[in-house]
Amino acid sequence: IAKVIEVAPVRVYEVATFYSMFNRTKVGKYHLLVCGTTPCMIRGSHEIEEALLKHLGVKRNGLLCPILISDFLQVGTQNCDRIRSGPAGGNTSLLGEPKPPPCRDLDAC
Repeated sequence: IAKVIEVAPVRVYEVATFYSMFNRTKVGKYHLLVCGTTPCMIRGSHEIEEALLKHLGVKRNGLLCPILISDFLQVGTQNCDRIRSGPAGGNTSLLGEPKPPPCRDLDAC
C-alpha cells in the first residue's frame, strides 16, 4: 500500500493501527466488532462484549466455529426515557443564578 500511494511504510502502519476497522491479521468469515469508544464504553459496550464472548464460548480475538445467524437485531436506544447525555436526575447542580467569585472587585475586598 505504501508503494502504491508513495508514502513511507510507517505512515500506513500508523493509520492501520489507529483505526479499528483496518484488520492487520486475517479474520474469519464472520467478524464481530463491538464499539470501544468512550461514549460506547460509558453506555456498557464492555459488558456487551463480555456477554458475547461468554455466549459464544470464545476468547477475545479468538476463533469460533461458523454459525449462521437468522435473526437481525437493530441496536438502538436501550433506555427510551434517557435520550440526552445530561445528568440522569436532571439539571440539579445549578438551580439559580450562579454566585460571582469572591473579591472580583479588589477595591471591595
